[in-house]
Amino acid sequence: MKNEYIELNFIKYQCGYAQPQVLIDAVHAASPKADTYTGEIVDQVTKATSCHCIIAIVSRKIADLNRPCNGRNDPAIKEYRETLNKLLKGSALISLADEEQVAIPFLHLAIHGMRDIYDLDIELVLCQSLNDG
Repeated sequence: MKNEYIELNFIKYQCGYAQPQVLIDAVHAASPKADTYTGEIVDQVTKATSCHCIIAIVSRKIADLNRPCNGRNDPAIKEYRETLNKLLKGSALISLADEEQVAIPFLHLAIHGMRDIYDLDIELVLCQSLNDG
C-alpha cells in the first residue's frame, strides 16, 4: 500500500492500520542539522509494517520536537502532541475517561541519529501513559 501522509505545519504523519499499537517517529528528520536518514528509515518501516508514524518536516533549529515547550516551540510541540493523541485515540489506545493514560501499552520507536556514537542507534520505549514517551 502506498504511504499517504497528512502534512501539517511542523510534521507529517500517517495513521497505521495493520500495527496500530506501534508508533515510529523521526523528530529530527529535516535539514539543516537533520539526523541522517531517520525520516527515510521511518518511511520504510511504515511501508513494511503499516504502523503509525510521525516525521518532522521542519528543522530542529525552527522547532525541536524532542524538547519541552519553551515559548518559542510551543506551536510545534502542540501539533506533535495533538497528532499523537489523534493517532492513539483512533486506535483505541487512549482511555477516553482519562486522556493521560493509555488503555493498553504501545511501542514507541523514536529514530534518532547519534553522530559518531555508533553503539547507541535505537531507542525502544514501551509506553503505558502519554508521559512515558
